[in-house]
Amino acid sequence: MLNESSGVECAARALLLMLAAGCGGPYLNSSSPDLSNSGAAIVHHSDDSDLDLSVVVVVDLAVSVDLAVPVDLSVSSPDLVSINCGTLATCGSQCVNLQTDAAHCGACGSACAVGQSCSVGKCCPSGQINCGGICVATQSDPNHCGGCNIACSSGQNCISGLCCAVGLSNCGGGGCVNTISDPQNCGYCGHNCGSGQCDTGHCSGSGSGSGSDI
Repeated sequence: MLNESSGVECAARALLLMLAAGCGGPYLNSSSPDLSNSGAAIVHHSDDSDLDLSVVVVVDLAVSVDLAVPVDLSVSSPDLVSINCGTLATCGSQCVNLQTDAAHCGACGSACAVGQSCSVGKCCPSGQINCGGICVATQSDPNHCGGCNIACSSGQNCISGLCCAVGLSNCGGGGCVNTISDPQNCGYCGHNCGSGQCDTGHCSGSGSGSGSDI
């Protein structure tokens, strides 16, 4: 790209060529004014074959040369634009959460495999979460039942994320139920005996409603 300095240099060279070809000017004699403090660039040229006097070429450095090149500021570059991602990480031109982003799990560019999710910066199989660097199934793991480090007591199982005594089920009501005798969950979750009873997992009795097995 041209700049003002190189443009002036080219002009000076062109002027020297003109003088060498015989084109005169106002400063072709030794009585030229003293321009040493004028801010001008003075170039001495002598050619004994054509001139007896020293030729002084004066180039006015104050001449304005418009060499501006238009710049398209609408084009942004990741290398030139500063991105403020706050608490998120900067990965190239994106702000990402390294704790949950499957394409940048734990570090920029660290992508999880198909069928995995990013849990606290670690790729885990679907349905599992990262508990202290280990992927666990909180829906069935008795040591992490429903969440990390929630351990079931002895004699309990982890049923759908809830610790229940052996033989009981988690039917989503916030507690464990016995589907053998629970009239609202008779035989399986959601099987309602109405006003009837649940006997060994079957609805019985008068008025047992639409849930009756009889």
